[in-house]
Amino acid sequence: MTGGRRPRLLAAAATAGLLLLTSCAATVGGNAVSIYENPFTVAGLPVTSGPSGPRPGVPDSTIAVENAEGTDSDILATNAIDDIQQFWAEQYPALFKGSFTPVSTLTSWDASEDEGSGIRFCGDRTGGVPNAAYCTRDDSIGWDRTILLPALVDAFGPMSVVMVIAHEYGHAIQHQSGLVGDDTPTIVAEQQADCFAGAFIRHVAEGDSPHFTINTSDGLNGVLAATVAVRDVDPNDPESVHGSAFERVTAVQIGFTDGAAACTRIDEAEIDSRRASLPQKFDSADDSGELPVTEDSLGAFTRSFETALPVADPPTVD
Repeated sequence: MTGGRRPRLLAAAATAGLLLLTSCAATVGGNAVSIYENPFTVAGLPVTSGPSGPRPGVPDSTIAVENAEGTDSDILATNAIDDIQQFWAEQYPALFKGSFTPVSTLTSWDASEDEGSGIRFCGDRTGGVPNAAYCTRDDSIGWDRTILLPALVDAFGPMSVVMVIAHEYGHAIQHQSGLVGDDTPTIVAEQQADCFAGAFIRHVAEGDSPHFTINTSDGLNGVLAATVAVRDVDPNDPESVHGSAFERVTAVQIGFTDGAAACTRIDEAEIDSRRASLPQKFDSADDSGELPVTEDSLGAFTRSFETALPVADPPTVD
């Protein structure tokens, strides 16, 4: 009964307050360390050096994928889809109205086929298209199993493929929830998707992914390296819509550290606040962004290191 429960609730609150006052009365030595600065943890998780990639002995997913051929790439991507969908089945109701619905179709294709040939994905032929994408037209996700995914595995390890698939599924979540619309700037949509992928990678790092595991040292570094590899290189290019390497890594970090809820708060204002007064364009069209190697530039480089890392016998520039 209401009348009988309120006194007990107040008593519990009073007890909690007493415990709080008691704990505040004690002095704790040392300095506060940000979760971003503690070298012994990664966003609150211990730094680990264990395995990263598919868990051995776990049955592969049986989710249907159109045009799949059962290659290692197809199996890797399909298992990723399975775990990502389980993740969003739990997360979606806490963030958005309604319940989570998996994407309608999954498609695998062979990008080694001649350009203009191959099956269609999102209305276009897939020959010569080494890509992975979410299609808003029919709520589908597809990937190239012959060029893109094997190249990612070779360069960055299998978890890079999981990261890419998680990013594309982030776009599906955006559209299902109505988080983005036709007038949403592409950079916002891409940053949110990176962030959602980071939240899923945290889920894996915490040991909650059925098919995958990742360590928080070289495993996580490989995921971030893959993110950096697909970045906007020329900020003067109007087609540069994914974000710089720093912006992409930061978005992944936000999701990994603060969870999927933080990703929903990424908008133009939030991105601009991170950019602050940093330059976003080169000074001229001929500027490549590369610092020329000269005596002056090497001297400036050396002096900056002397300031940050002073040594008794600093190097000199000949």
